[in-house]
Amino acid sequence: MRGDNIIPFPLDVRVAIELEIHRAVARFGHNVEIMAIAAKWHGTMDDRQVLTALRKINQIGDTLPKGQTDDGY
Repeated sequence: MRGDNIIPFPLDVRVAIELEIHRAVARFGHNVEIMAIAAKWHGTMDDRQVLTALRKINQIGDTLPKGQTDDGY
């Protein structure tokens, strides 16, 4: 996918994203889901999508649905 579909938002939104990443990593460690979202930032997800995903993880308090593990089993 081309990167020209990414809409950059103001600096305060990008700072909020970095804070949410740090908050999630402090809580869950270098979780694969958190790292995947961070890797997609400026790639296939715009700032709004990344911020929404990270806030959801931090609000729910878990990165995976109940009964699911990060190894797919």
